[in-house]
Amino acid sequence: MRLSRKNNRETFALDLTTCSDIIFTLLIFYILTQSFVVQVPVDLPRLESEVQNISSTAQRLEIDEAGVISWNNQPLPAEWKPAFTEKLAGIASDSSFVIITHHKAPAGVAIELLDRLRLAGIGSVAFGGIPEKKASGKEAGQ
Repeated sequence: MRLSRKNNRETFALDLTTCSDIIFTLLIFYILTQSFVVQVPVDLPRLESEVQNISSTAQRLEIDEAGVISWNNQPLPAEWKPAFTEKLAGIASDSSFVIITHHKAPAGVAIELLDRLRLAGIGSVAFGGIPEKKASGKEAGQ
C-alpha cells in the first residue's frame, strides 16, 4: 500500500475565470446604463459682410484688440466701469445690445460687459465678431 504524499513544491495558481466573468458583467452593466445624448445641430446666423447692418435700434458695443470699449463708435475711458454704469442708467430695459468683438480681444471684457448688461435688466444681448482679415499673397511672403 502506497501512501500519497503531497508535493512539497506546491505552485501558486490564480484562476482568472471569475475575474473575467466579473469584468464582462460590469461591461454589460455599463453599456446598458449608459445614457446617450442626441446632439442637435444648431445653425447660427452668420455675418454676410463686415459692414452688415445689424439693427438700427440696437446699441452697439465694440471691443477692440487691446480691450478698449466703444459705445456706438464713442470710446469709453480707460476706467470704463463707472461711465458704463452711468450710461446704462438712462437706457430702457427693453433695449437691445450687440457686443462686437475683435478676434484677439480679451474674453473677460466681453463677459464682464454681458454681466453688467444682465444686472441692469437688459435681456436682449447678441454677440458678433470682426473676422480676421486674410493676408494677401504679397503680405504672406509669396
